[in-house]
Amino acid sequence: MVLKIPAAVYGNEVIEFAELPTKILPSGYIVPRNDQAPLQPINLVVITISAGIDSELAYWVSCLNDQQEVVTGDMYYTVETARDFLKTEYGVEDVIWIKV
Repeated sequence: MVLKIPAAVYGNEVIEFAELPTKILPSGYIVPRNDQAPLQPINLVVITISAGIDSELAYWVSCLNDQQEVVTGDMYYTVETARDFLKTEYGVEDVIWIKV
């Protein structure tokens, strides 16, 4: 299934994306027992780029739901560490990142 890749997230240009074969949740995720809504599983992850501190670039990883809303994500200072997000947070290895 080919997902629609957004051109930008929060105004930052999408430079790479990864489409996972199944929808997943972060490793060790526990569904909240209070009134807080649980995280939605994701299968589309994008890396965006923006200006960071002191003119350095910042790379934002955003995990998107079916409505292209950000479910989880984080900021990194190199694209290589941004690409490791899925391994670190979701336990997914051998991710194929596709340049936009």
